[in-house]
This record gives sequence, C-alpha cells and structure tokens, in this order.
Amino acid sequence: MDRHWHHIAVLGAAGKMGSGIALLLLQEMVYMKGATLTLLDTNPAAFTELKEYLKHHLTRYAERNINQLRAKYRERADLVDNVDIIHASVEQGLDCVRFVTSVAECRGARLIFEAITENVSIKAQTLNSVDTYAEQDACYFSNTSSIPIHVLEKESNLKKRLIGFHFYNPPAVQQLLESFPLLMLKSTFVH
Repeated sequence: MDRHWHHIAVLGAAGKMGSGIALLLLQEMVYMKGATLTLLDTNPAAFTELKEYLKHHLTRYAERNINQLRAKYRERADLVDNVDIIHASVEQGLDCVRFVTSVAECRGARLIFEAITENVSIKAQTLNSVDTYAEQDACYFSNTSSIPIHVLEKESNLKKRLIGFHFYNPPAVQQLLESFPLLMLKSTFVH
C-alpha cells in the first residue's frame, strides 16, 4: 500500500469536496519524500484560490504539529524558530502538488480520488480516461453520494478497482482514514 501513496490524483480538485479531499491527502503526504499529489480540474482559474486554501490549512496543520516538525527537521541547522520550521513544512507540502487540467497529467497515479459532478456519464468517462494514464494497479475512490458504485464501476470499466469513499462536507473536519476503512483497503488491494 505504501507505494500507492507516492502518486495520488484528485479529480475535481478545485471544487468544495475536491479541495477538502486534496487537503486531507496533502496532510498525510507532506512528510513523504518524493510524493506527488496531482490536482486535476477543468477550471485553471480556480487553482489560485485552491493553492491559497492549501497553504492556509497546511500552515494551521504545521502549527498544531510543531513538536513533530521540530523532530523531523532537527538536522536542519537553518531552521531554528517555529516560524521557519512551519514555513519549511508548508513549502515542502506545496512542492509535491501539481495543478493540472488534462487527464494525461495523471500519468503514473496509483490512488485516484474522484469528486466531480454527480453525473454517471461524466464520472464514468473521466474515470475511464484517467485509467488510460494511471498505473495498471491503480485504485479508484468515488465520493459519489447518489450513484450506486456498481453502476459507476461498470460504466467506467474499472473492473473491481472502484470503491465508494464518501467524505462528509467539509472533508477537512474528519480523519482521512480510520482503522476499519484502512484495513478494508489493505485487504482489497494488497495481495
């Protein structure tokens, strides 16, 4: 499962749900060396606001986790006070983010979170398009609240690689993974 966490994509990343999901993922990935979070949206103008949203919440996250950050950066002589450590952590987090408008830019993704409009055809077409570029063993998660997962799986031709993974609104107020879903993910995708 660890190798899946090194390249993640969020489809519909600039929307309300997509941005919250992106934030939760980024908070988990911020300490991973070489991790990439690809944020896909059809509206490039929304990326400025999305980047500010991520920066603001990563800063708050770093402030709450300053003791862990001090331990993480203990070898960095240039990072002495909390402000410098927080800034370095936020910059490291934002450095792993790619803002894209083309599904081809999701090349190599292993975990794909979908949070686009509630329309079966659009979701299925988008998931199928991303699957062309994602890794063969990519795992897909849909945030749909009204479309049965088996219908979306069939329409997108993902062959038992799609899981319904619904986030409450706003996503940033809940944990990304609790123990039960994590165990389900491991047993489902790790052989």
